[in-house]
Amino acid sequence: MTSVKKNFGWNLLLTASGYIFPLLTFPYITRVLGAEQLGLANFAMSFVDYAILFSTLGLGYIGCREVSQNSGDRKNLDDVSSKLVTLHLCLSLIVLLVYLPCIFYVREFADHRQLYFVGIVKILTNIMLLEWLFNGLQQFKYITIRSLVVKLLYVCGIFAFVHTPDDYDAYFYLSVAQVALNGIINWRYAHRFVSFSLKFRECGDYFFPVLSMGVNLLLFSFYGTFNVLYLGMAGTTEAVGYYTTSVKLYSILLAVISAFNGVLVPYLNSLYGQGDLVRFRQVVEKTFPIVIITAMPIIVIGIVFAHEIIYIIAGQGYERAVYPFQIVLIQVLLVGIAQILENQILLSFKKHKEILISTVLSVSIAVVIIIWLVPRYEEIASAYAVAVPHVAEVALLYYFAKKCIDFDFPGATFVKLTLSCIPMAVICIGSRFLIKDGTLALLTGSLLSAVYYALIQYYVIGNEYVIANINRLKERFG
Repeated sequence: MTSVKKNFGWNLLLTASGYIFPLLTFPYITRVLGAEQLGLANFAMSFVDYAILFSTLGLGYIGCREVSQNSGDRKNLDDVSSKLVTLHLCLSLIVLLVYLPCIFYVREFADHRQLYFVGIVKILTNIMLLEWLFNGLQQFKYITIRSLVVKLLYVCGIFAFVHTPDDYDAYFYLSVAQVALNGIINWRYAHRFVSFSLKFRECGDYFFPVLSMGVNLLLFSFYGTFNVLYLGMAGTTEAVGYYTTSVKLYSILLAVISAFNGVLVPYLNSLYGQGDLVRFRQVVEKTFPIVIITAMPIIVIGIVFAHEIIYIIAGQGYERAVYPFQIVLIQVLLVGIAQILENQILLSFKKHKEILISTVLSVSIAVVIIIWLVPRYEEIASAYAVAVPHVAEVALLYYFAKKCIDFDFPGATFVKLTLSCIPMAVICIGSRFLIKDGTLALLTGSLLSAVYYALIQYYVIGNEYVIANINRLKERFG
């Protein structure tokens, strides 16, 4: 577990950068571009990302699993990596055969065709990204350092080249360049661990596992990419700007939990490969309370101070993003639990069919909400389309996961933590009511809530994880 703690430390640093860098650029971008131009650029990026979904499918998940299970054998690792890269190349070329005609013949793309041509660079360099390789090898230190350097260059580029609403294309190009640079660096660094060769005949060995997980991801994309595309077509690009602003902020808040779960996935795959199911179950059971403890205060503070957060980050003119932001915040908890059930348990046990069934159910609910309500309620309906289906998805994932391994969900802990958040909500509402300055109210309410939450966990609930961390701080600082 020592390596897991170190990896989590690096991933936590990466997560912190996920807070800092967006806070440096996102308020600037929203103010300079405005909702309409921001929505236009995000609409184009959504189409490119949707093409990447088809070219990648479930390769990231399958690659991470296969690399982690073959990391001790260089010959097998070379073979696995070469087959996966070749498969990714073939899928990307097939996607481009569909992507290029869309650029020329779809009316919505005609006015800004140059964006979609540049998007081809992102599709091709995504082959070189190889994040599944470095995750499987648990190279989180390298991932963090590389990401920090490239993000810093991206921030400099934003401030250097984006100055007016007409610079939405520069914003788009910089987003593509960020992926391209990461891909080039990763490709060169990967040769320290593997040797690649094209294996067109053998790459089919992984086609059906990648396709199986890919269908799940493509269906799941209704929560994100397709939702934005449909909103842009059935609604307005301005509504896309409001919705993507709310989802962007939610994604930043979710990053902490995703970082923790991301570190455990290759570790649990390794335990499963070794047949150590006792340790596997113990790690899973410890993950649930940590996710719940982290998610609950984020949700409470975020919902109460949604207006202040949107105003501080995005500025004036984004008031319509407040309610969607409050809706999607509940996903911080739901997605955190779903990641444990799906990525840590079901994927380790290779239960692709069960994952697919869960996704089909949740996506079916999402599609009904999107098609029925988005034309009338735009960004609000899009927010409900990503939040409501997650409840059904988590319930079904829990059922399937329990059939794989008999673990205990901390129901009593969940109830206690939920009740303990009620006074926290009162503290935040009181701060918002008594302090007129929004930023000061947010800082004061958050600080008081954090102190209250730590004390209540330590002295009243007696949460072992909080107690252990506070005692560790006491020892370190005397």
